Amino acid sequence: MFGTVRTTCVARRVPQLALRTKRTKTANDLDPGARKLVNQMSAMSPKRMAPKKLELSQEDLIRHRIVQVAWREERLAEKLAREQQHRQQYEMLQDTCEELRKVDGFLFNAAVLRVKGNKFPIEMRVPTETPPNKIWQSEWKAEVKK
Repeated sequence: MFGTVRTTCVARRVPQLALRTKRTKTANDLDPGARKLVNQMSAMSPKRMAPKKLELSQEDLIRHRIVQVAWREERLAEKLAREQQHRQQYEMLQDTCEELRKVDGFLFNAAVLRVKGNKFPIEMRVPTETPPNKIWQSEWKAEVKK
């Protein structure tokens, strides 16, 4: 009922008036039981949640469809470009691994070796958007497992 107005010195509440008048019964109004049923049905109707369908002229409808098709093609082109880039990156990684295997098999095995439990320590600080007050914890040591 009251809204807040901010001024340069003090925030104060200003009354907002809304006038309500008694509804007058019209000739085509339903009886209260039927009106209640209609209200309940319209509240549960999924049509109520959807926006109203735009009624466009033929020219506007053609423009709308052209824009939709162009936007769909643009998104498809971006998706295909992304997939192509990922495919190239994967192929380059495969070529690099194959070259490393040919040059030095021991180094290749050390590079692709997976050690169980060799992950980022959970005790470390979680990365965030803003930098921490203390940039690095130099005194931090991993717990010794017994």
